Formats: sequence, structure tokens, C-alpha cells
Amino acid sequence: MAAPTLPPTTFAAPALECDVVMQGSLASGIACPPRVFELARTHRFRSIGGTPSGAVAAALAAAAEHGRERGGFQKLAALNAWLAAGTHLPDLFQPTRAARPLFALLRGLERRGRAEPAGPGAAGMVARAWGWLPAWVRHVFVVIPGALRDALPWHFWIATVLGCVVGGTLDVVLANGLFDASHPLARTVAAIVLPVMFIGSYVASFGACAWPLWRLVSVVAPQQGFGICTGLAPDAHSPAPALTDWLHQSIQDLAGLPAAGPPLTVGALRAKRARLAEGSAADAGIELRLVATSPAPGRSLVLPSGDEGLFLFREDDMRRLFPTSVVDHMIEATRPAQSVPAGYHALPGPADIPVLVLARMSMSFPLLLTAVPLYAVNPGGNDGREDAPQRVWFGHVGLMADLPWRRDASDREDSLARLALLRDHAARAEARERGRARDGG
Repeated sequence: MAAPTLPPTTFAAPALECDVVMQGSLASGIACPPRVFELARTHRFRSIGGTPSGAVAAALAAAAEHGRERGGFQKLAALNAWLAAGTHLPDLFQPTRAARPLFALLRGLERRGRAEPAGPGAAGMVARAWGWLPAWVRHVFVVIPGALRDALPWHFWIATVLGCVVGGTLDVVLANGLFDASHPLARTVAAIVLPVMFIGSYVASFGACAWPLWRLVSVVAPQQGFGICTGLAPDAHSPAPALTDWLHQSIQDLAGLPAAGPPLTVGALRAKRARLAEGSAADAGIELRLVATSPAPGRSLVLPSGDEGLFLFREDDMRRLFPTSVVDHMIEATRPAQSVPAGYHALPGPADIPVLVLARMSMSFPLLLTAVPLYAVNPGGNDGREDAPQRVWFGHVGLMADLPWRRDASDREDSLARLALLRDHAARAEARERGRARDGG
């Protein structure tokens, strides 16, 4: 798909202002919706909000607004076209080495579960034949075995062969051992040797793959922050950029900043100045707010909220999740704090927090992306000690919604956080209108 060619004047010096809140699915929340470009032609974005599923799109739109005069929205349109071409979007999700089988299983289930049009030839005839059967038959005998084969090919094929041999052997032994060769039941039992071999291979392959995959879900994924992709490339030789690396490079490029330089921060968005047609500069500050969820506080949070001073971070945790330049900035910008335990740093103030960090904290999807760990300064434990920070995971609302005993509270808190986000945008818009009315009067 070719990138759209937009003239430099398409998004130059709009006369109007507006606020937007973005949401969507995981895939649609990464690419900016077309409506953003329609609005950007005539409006400046002064307040941009993002729900967990729209956090990346909101961060990219804020960066493009910050770099509007340097072609930010033209670059964003080209970025959207790049995401829609080929396998660029799925290639952003790169699992750790330990979690690759689980990732292959999820991709296999998604790919094989899609209903695709039948092609010509024998393959097309087989596909049409499966289409006549109930959906559960196709999933049980095609989708699941195929995904297991993608995830653990050696386990699958060895167990399939052994199950087939053992099933056929048992069938023959039973036919010859229980009945006389001339007995009708002996011939019947021998005649079903192929179905027995199929059942044996199916059960054996499922069992051989189920245990290692369950261990990945129950042990490896929690050790990695409840996810199989950290957002960084698992090795230096990865042919494609991973999600967080790509997002950092995109934010810097859209904002007109060098990739190796200091990251775009919330404070830089707020301090933006725009050049007017007559040559003077005017306030064009951008307010970015994203929704994230932490199961420990038990509610959805709007970030930045001003409560960041309650949290610490560990350098080794951040370096597993963010590019080096972003972590270095967080360490340099750490706010002063009393009695911070060794190995911890106080989270920077709202103005110094990188936009990338806010987006990553908001979009951590369980089992796909790892959550972001911070540490509570006062965990409120039974011993009341302040020198033993408690780890708090920040990520998508699914961390709570996936637990049935907390689903209602989670949904309610998430809705309240989104309403608070909208109220904040409305209040800021009204304040700007009153300010313009006073200036005009």
C-alpha cells in the first residue's frame, strides 16, 4: 500500500482548536483513525485523551501535533500506510525466546480461525467441505491441532506418531487376544484400526503439547510481567523493529526530535508554541491524558495524574521494557525523594515523564504485552514499613476485568476514569473559550 502524498500546506496553521479522545481495538488503537487527519486540517489538538486501547494512537497524534510545523501529520499519514502494508503490524509483537511457543499458538489460532474464501483445486474442495460442517468440528479437528503444531512442532509430530503406533498396536492386540480370528467381533475390532490410530494420535499430540504450554501460561508469563512480549526486540539481530522501539522512533520522528536525543515529554507538549500567520507566537500547548489500570489500587488511573510521586521504579525493570535513552532520561529527571531504598528511583514529575512511558503503561495487554512494574512508596502492608516498596503492575484494564470477582468494580472504575477524562477536556476547552472572550472584549 503506497503512502499518501500530502502537500506541506495540508495541515499548516489551522484556525480552530479541538479536543479528542481515542479508543479502539488493539490493532485499530495503534494506527490513527482517518477522522484525526480530517480534524487536523482545520483544528489544532489542544487536549488528547486515550483509553487503554487507544493509547498508542493518542500518543502518536500528540507527537504529530507537536511537530505539525515540521510535517508531523504528513509523517503520521505515511506511518498509517506502513502499518497497513504487509505484515508490519503483527511483526511489531516479538515474544521472548521462552514464550515463543505460546506466541506461535496464539497466532496459529488467530490465523487458522479466520474464514477465508476457498481457492481452486483440491485444496479449495477440502476447504469447502470443511465449510459444510459445524464450526466446532473445524476448530476441534483443524484449528487447534494446526495451532499446536505451529507452537511445538517436535512435541506434536513425535506424539502423533507414537499415539498412532500405540493405538494401532492396542487395537490389533485386542482383536487377536480377546476373540478368535473367525469371530465377527474380531473382524469388527480390526476394521476400526484407523479410527483408533487417529484417536490415539490426537490424544497423544494434545497431551504432549498441553503441559508445556500450560507451564508457559502459569509460570513463564507471570515471571515476565504477565505477558509474552516485552515490547523490545528479543535479540539484536531481529529483522523488524519491536513495538516499543518502533513507537519510540515514531514519536521522536513525528515530533521532529532526534531518535537518539532526549525523549518527547509531557512538559514539552504543554510548552509548545505555534507561529501565527502574522509571524507572532501563541500558546499551542497540548495536554495528553491516558487511562491505565493497576489492580493494586483497584481502579483505573488517568495519567499523568499528579500522584506519580507515590511510586518508584527500578532501573533494571525499565531497561527490559524501554529504550536506553528513555531510561537514562528518567534517571536524570527523577524527582527528589526522601529515604529511597537502594536500587530504586523516584518517578519523574508529570512534566518530565516521557510520552512513550505513559503510552506503554496504558497499553499493557495481558498475555500479549507485559505490564509495567512500579513500586509503591507506602504499600500499606501489615508491618507499615516504608522501606519495603511493593510492586504494582500498570497496564490495560484486562488485568482486572479478566478476574470475575472484580469485573463489575473494574468496569465501573474504568468508566469513571473515562468520564473524568472527558470532563477534564471539556473544562479546559471552556477555560480557553473564556480566555479568548476576555481577550476579545
